[in-house]
Amino acid sequence: MEDNKGFNAGVWTLLFTFVAAIFTYIEFEPRLSSSRPAGGGDAVSSLIGDQKFSSRLWQDPLGESLKASPQDLTEWSIMGSQIQNFIDQKYNCSVMAVMVEGFSYPEDVEVRLRLRYAVQTALASENYKPNDRSHLGLASVGWPVGARLFATNNSTADPQKDTSKSDEGGKLLIPFEWFLADDLNTNKSAILVLWLKEEEFADYPLTRFARLFEKLNLPATNSTQIKLIGPRSSDTLARMVLDTNVQPFRVLLTNFVIYSSEATAPDALIMPRGTINYCTNSSRAKIEQAICANLGRNGAFTNLIVTDEELSRQLVQELVFRGVDTTPDSGDHIVLISETDTSYGRSLPICFAGMASDTNSPPVCALSKFLLKVDKWPTNFLRFAYLRGLDGTLAKTESKPAESKNAGSAPANPRAIRSLDEYAKSEGESQFDYARRLTKELELKNELLKKGGKKIRAIGVLGSDIYDKLILLQALRASFGDAVFFTTDLDARYLDPEQNPITRNLIVASSYGLQPDCSLKPAIPRVTPFRDCYQTAVFTACLNALGEPSARKGPIRMFEVGRTRAVELGCAGRAVHDDLFQNLDISPRKIWGFAMILIGAIGTLALLRSVSRFLADHYHLVFQRLHLFVRSLLPMRVASAVATAQMNTTIASQTPNTPTTNTTSLEFRLVAIERRMSFWTSVILLMGMVFIMGIMWVAWVQRGQPDAEPIKFNEGVSIWPTEILRLVAGVLSFLFVVRSWFLYKRHRLKLRDKYFAHSESPASVSTKRNLAESCKCLFDALRSWCKSASFTSLKKWRTDCSINFWPKPDGNVDAQKLYEAFLIRGKLSNRLCRIIPTCISYLLLGFGVFLIFGFPNVPSRGHVSALVDRLMLVSSILGYSFLAFYVVDATRLTERFITCLSEQKTTWPDKILKSYAEDRHMDPDHLPGYLDVEFVGLHTKAIGKLFKFPFIVLSIMWIARNKFFDNWTWPLPMSIIFGLNAIIVFLCAFLIRRAAAQVRKAAVADLQKIELKSMEASHKPHTWTVVDETGHRQTLQATNYAEKVRHLIEEISSVSMGSYTSWIKDSAVQALLIPGVGYGLITLFEKLVF
Repeated sequence: MEDNKGFNAGVWTLLFTFVAAIFTYIEFEPRLSSSRPAGGGDAVSSLIGDQKFSSRLWQDPLGESLKASPQDLTEWSIMGSQIQNFIDQKYNCSVMAVMVEGFSYPEDVEVRLRLRYAVQTALASENYKPNDRSHLGLASVGWPVGARLFATNNSTADPQKDTSKSDEGGKLLIPFEWFLADDLNTNKSAILVLWLKEEEFADYPLTRFARLFEKLNLPATNSTQIKLIGPRSSDTLARMVLDTNVQPFRVLLTNFVIYSSEATAPDALIMPRGTINYCTNSSRAKIEQAICANLGRNGAFTNLIVTDEELSRQLVQELVFRGVDTTPDSGDHIVLISETDTSYGRSLPICFAGMASDTNSPPVCALSKFLLKVDKWPTNFLRFAYLRGLDGTLAKTESKPAESKNAGSAPANPRAIRSLDEYAKSEGESQFDYARRLTKELELKNELLKKGGKKIRAIGVLGSDIYDKLILLQALRASFGDAVFFTTDLDARYLDPEQNPITRNLIVASSYGLQPDCSLKPAIPRVTPFRDCYQTAVFTACLNALGEPSARKGPIRMFEVGRTRAVELGCAGRAVHDDLFQNLDISPRKIWGFAMILIGAIGTLALLRSVSRFLADHYHLVFQRLHLFVRSLLPMRVASAVATAQMNTTIASQTPNTPTTNTTSLEFRLVAIERRMSFWTSVILLMGMVFIMGIMWVAWVQRGQPDAEPIKFNEGVSIWPTEILRLVAGVLSFLFVVRSWFLYKRHRLKLRDKYFAHSESPASVSTKRNLAESCKCLFDALRSWCKSASFTSLKKWRTDCSINFWPKPDGNVDAQKLYEAFLIRGKLSNRLCRIIPTCISYLLLGFGVFLIFGFPNVPSRGHVSALVDRLMLVSSILGYSFLAFYVVDATRLTERFITCLSEQKTTWPDKILKSYAEDRHMDPDHLPGYLDVEFVGLHTKAIGKLFKFPFIVLSIMWIARNKFFDNWTWPLPMSIIFGLNAIIVFLCAFLIRRAAAQVRKAAVADLQKIELKSMEASHKPHTWTVVDETGHRQTLQATNYAEKVRHLIEEISSVSMGSYTSWIKDSAVQALLIPGVGYGLITLFEKLVF
């Protein structure tokens, strides 16, 4: 009896070796390190010039101001002398003042580092070099307090009066550095870069600028241009508009140009009410007009950043692209979380609600209209506020050495991620507990919304502090995994590997990207991508200030945070061509090359197939030619022996190649089935390739559209890999059904040849059909199903189709008739009668589950990708359900057949019993139980091969929803549907094992009774009568018959094929592990590679 080898350890070893080899050849990104030795000792001050403090070009410009001694400071009036000195040397001299926040909070220090890098890069792009690349200067100027400033403004003092005395208030320290044009410039130019603390100018910015440059004591004829890169905040910009005290000093702001690259609050929230024109399309028209009125001759204001209402308009459009209903009072609720202590945080929620309320008017008009009815806040916009600094981090302060020893509570690594669970105590300076309670409140709100058919669809984290954003994302992402998270201002910290689990698929609206526009300066080397969008904005502002005419505010940029980079999305005014097709070379030469490769591959495969068929059909001729060749090479004596053997081979080969015996007929019919199965497999795979190319064509056609879905296969931001896998799952489902049908036909022929070879089976079907006949057969099967489904012949349907109603035997079970009943119920038409209604019922059940629990969110972008997703989802679910229930039907049919086989003693054909009896020299009447077990083992072994098919498809569909490809989730309804289907398949396998165990138990019980009787009559041999082929009766006998029966019982008990194998080797158990193994491998791949 054939044993089922089941689990092949060699195959699994080969598989794991192959996987290990793949990971061996993967190049992992190494962690960057430096071999530079650590610096030692204190920095050495410069002994020449006025830039005395050691500082590299990328260091914090305010870092040395706290360590300055009075003797190392440069008087502010000396700066005026330096400017005049350069002018006397025929230099075109100008001042570039960069506004930064002077606080010592970690985020402010990082901002200064970034802004200085951007300014240095812009100056280098215009061929300016630092006068001293290792040192900074620090100027000191008397700085009046607010009351003294008012007094000076109201006095009638001469504006040219020296007011740099220290009694005006404290002293303002201003870091400075000189940059000179290198030899590539035709004009001699010098730029004085000043780093100004914005908070020291916050009350009356323009007045303080005028007083600051007044103290330079420059001649009235001096034409030095003053270029301000700022302000940093919208609050300072608003005070510039309201600073009318500068009027007496307007002459001091001659040639004063403001380049606003960071303040984003809209004019409607800065200007007084009633001054905004509803019909304007300019976002900074009123601000520019108001500020220019306070400047002197040649004064100007240039805006180089997108305002909040423009960003909000694009965010609203992006949510619409992603299927979120943003109209006020709709069922899709949107959460807006912002900081309340900055104008930026207060502005964004209002702008977002205004843009959602009116999507047709220009942004400025829509916001102005919304402000008139701001008290009527949309009910589906849930607004929450917080204070900056959720982690409770304080500004750095100078500490004594003794105190520093006790500072053990601070983390050793300042960049380490702080856990909400660790710091969420409801006390102290940390505000983590507010974030945790906010999450709980939103969870409760979402549960209440779901009861009314609504839900939270999007969450906006709108603030200026990225560390606060990351804390909120960490708190909210786990509870709202299927919501669309969005924010503003692109930052490279979103791409940190530690933050990627919470920032992946975050939608970011930004004024600029990290990479500056290379078209601004094509003659210089490509600028390294910056750390955030404000660096790019300051870089662009500096280029504009240096006279680069192409440095202008660009269109809004939309990004989705991927696994390793921010993937740019298309939006209104900016088409993004995905780099998968961007550099696609479709020249005629390559087209002809690919066409020749395709034709050659098809021709080669066709020739190999023809050769394989020739070898299969004429293998004896091949051996004959091979013998002749060997004979020509051997010596004479050996050749004569070979000639004799060849003569015998030739005589044997001259027999007609026709099916004259049952064995030959079986071989030909099996070959015919294999060929037809190969043909249909090729057709289905070819159709699958065509469909996959169709999906890629759709993705290629819709690229460049504002709502185009990005085409990225490894960034986790595209649904196209998921759709391709779903299509593969659907195609494989159809392919597995076809292969299962042909495997069933092949198995049916083998069983008939082995057990019923000498009987006529009314259910036998010819295996010789062409394509037209096969299609006609399928049509007839569907038509037969339709007739049966219409209940025109309910009795015939119950007799021929139903699994639960089998002909009841009169006495013993006739194996021949039972097998014929099995074949009738296994016909394609009868199977369709059972499978299709079951699939429809199950799909209705699944649809009902979705109606109760809600449909899952789809991370698609645009209507094209959403439509493709629905089509692929429906096709894959239909294919998988049909395949699963095909396997379920095959197992249920087998289970009922086995159950009927075990109900009574089986009557097998005499010839098969006689054949088995002769081999074992036993009574034929004692072998039906053995044949039952052997038949069940062979049959369930063939059925067991089908279990892996639905689980392979299920694993593909499971992998398709992995977060490796996009922000997919496994909601409860989908888990119920697919899990229940897998349980049904596995349960059917369990029922088969139980029925098979009953057959073996019955066979063993019968043989044990026979053994007992044989042992009681052991003193005489066991005799029985058989009828030979001539019809004569013969009496046979056997001694030690009880021993033979015992060996037969042991043989039956040791059967290990099909349903008689151990659980670990069972095909259903191994198939059940396939989805987990596939999902685990892709998760391991993501963790190790990315």
